[in-house]
Amino acid sequence: MKYGINYLERNLSHVDGIQIGRTGRLELLDVASRLRQTKLKGRVMSMIDYADFNIQHSLELQSKVSSAIKKCVHSNWTQPDQLKAVEWCEQAFQNSHCIFLLDSGVPTEIHQGLFSGMLGTDFVNTLFNLAYFNVATAEVKDMYRHIS
Repeated sequence: MKYGINYLERNLSHVDGIQIGRTGRLELLDVASRLRQTKLKGRVMSMIDYADFNIQHSLELQSKVSSAIKKCVHSNWTQPDQLKAVEWCEQAFQNSHCIFLLDSGVPTEIHQGLFSGMLGTDFVNTLFNLAYFNVATAEVKDMYRHIS
């Protein structure tokens, strides 16, 4: 997966709401910006965390991410073999098995979870975190729309 998403992953910080891969002076500017935001009148800040965020993602949803990447690729940044890597991931997410150490040693079909050893974990977690946050934000705004 890492090979197929290399260009996208390097440019995630251009997406509004994602601060990733920045170092040095740029990272300090990000921290200072967030600090200023916490001091704005009427601003409420939150941090959302999951006990095991990786287990939240269905393989079907991960496959759909690969499918969306495949549909959005542009030949000017994707080599044909990178596209093949993304297509392979799309199919692999739909046909995944694991041998669990405490199990019988027989491969078990899995439907849920993102294994940390998979290169691309940060990318998938970052996308899903932003998506889940946007859904939660929309729900909260809808719940409290009558309050000015």
